[in-house]
Amino acid sequence: MPHMIHPDRSAPLSYLWTTLAYVVGSQWVHWGWSRIASKATGQETFILMLLSILGWPIAVVIAGSILVVVFKHTPGAARAAITLGLVGLGLAVFGVPTPWNLAFTIGVGAIAFVQTRREEQDANDLEEL
Repeated sequence: MPHMIHPDRSAPLSYLWTTLAYVVGSQWVHWGWSRIASKATGQETFILMLLSILGWPIAVVIAGSILVVVFKHTPGAARAAITLGLVGLGLAVFGVPTPWNLAFTIGVGAIAFVQTRREEQDANDLEEL
């Protein structure tokens, strides 16, 4: 049996992979909400807007967190394959995202990047003490 390299599951995921997980998860949530919203009419649209107030952020966190867990349990090449596969599948199924969806995805990515970079810097500062 070939020797398999397993990532250290106790080590935190790098801030770049964490950011990428939240960006891809966020884009999938946007694609899903857009698909649902495009088919909604009348009162369904109103109900969808109300559900979006809490449902959209929760869905983004859940999708990003799932990808973070998956990325923690896979090596770098598999992470890249998962990311490219999800983006490719999303483009094939849902098409090119609208500028509005991309703007939200970039916003989520920027927030995730700043937060995870700050956490990594804090961990490095504690190690130096």
